[in-house]
This record gives sequence, C-alpha cells and structure tokens, in this order.
Amino acid sequence: MDKTKNKNKTESKFIIIMIALFAIFVTTVSVTVWSLFFRDNSNVITPDYAPVELEPNATPIDSDEGKLDYSESGSSVGIIYAKDINVNLTDGTIDLLFANPARSNQDMVVAIVIKDYVLVTSGRIAPGNKVTKLSLKSNAKDYLTVGGYNGKFVISFYNMQSREKSIINTDISVIINVKE
Repeated sequence: MDKTKNKNKTESKFIIIMIALFAIFVTTVSVTVWSLFFRDNSNVITPDYAPVELEPNATPIDSDEGKLDYSESGSSVGIIYAKDINVNLTDGTIDLLFANPARSNQDMVVAIVIKDYVLVTSGRIAPGNKVTKLSLKSNAKDYLTVGGYNGKFVISFYNMQSREKSIINTDISVIINVKE
C-alpha cells in the first residue's frame, strides 16, 4: 500500500512539473510571436545616409543671416522651430514650423514622435528651407485621439556633400494638439 502511495505521489509531482514546463513553453512561444509580429516597433531609427529626395513641402525661408563660423572639419547648424504642433485627423496633416536656416552647413531630417511612436519623418531639409506642413504616417490616425500630447522633434543631421549622418541627433520637446 505504501509503495502505491509513493508511486502516486511521484506521478503527481511529475505531472505538476510537466504542466509547469508546458506553461512556461507556451508563455515563451506566445511572447516571441507577439514581439515578432504584433509589437509596434516604430521607434525612430535614423538612416546612415540622408534621403536622396528633398522634402517636397519645404519652402525657402524669406530672410536669413549669413553662414555660421566653423572649422573645415566641423559642423554648424541653426534651428528655427515653433513648440506647438497641430495635427488634423480629418485631412491627415500636421501644421508646424521647422526651419534649417541658410547659416547651417548640414542637411536635416526631422521626425515627430509621441511616446516613441513616429507620426511622420520628413525628407531631407536643405539649409535655407522650412517646413510648415507634413502628412501623417498612414496608420497614425489609429493611434491618436483628440487632445494634447507631449511629443518631440527628433532631428538628424547629414553632411551636405557625402549625405553621411552626423554622430549627433537632437531631441526638442514639443506640444502636439490633435484635432478632428
């Protein structure tokens, strides 16, 4: 009788251990599938080389000062921006002010980000140009509702001749107002 009880206890322990291992396996597979296929991986990843195409919405800045002083091996940039950004969900546009003054010697690409979600990434903005309107990423409307958000400009700088990315990025806090 004792041998049967011990055998049943051993079998019960074995079954419990197998169920626990199976649960761990199912959890691991589920997390892996979620992270590969369903997780939003839209963090800003800046390319190593600037986009070939200029930002189509960029327009020349009306008045601008001369070039900034810099050494032959150095870079200099100026940035003009407005801290308030307006998003219109109805027409899928973003109204903003972001300018790369003529005094800069770097091209710029700007991304507008809320909580690591990229709403839009501009094309290349050459010195002496500004952007006042951009189009939202196609699925951005699915992530936004009417209201105010803390966001940021993520600005990448590129050499004007080689189009190679600078080692420095700049983040600027902005307020994003979303309207219908």
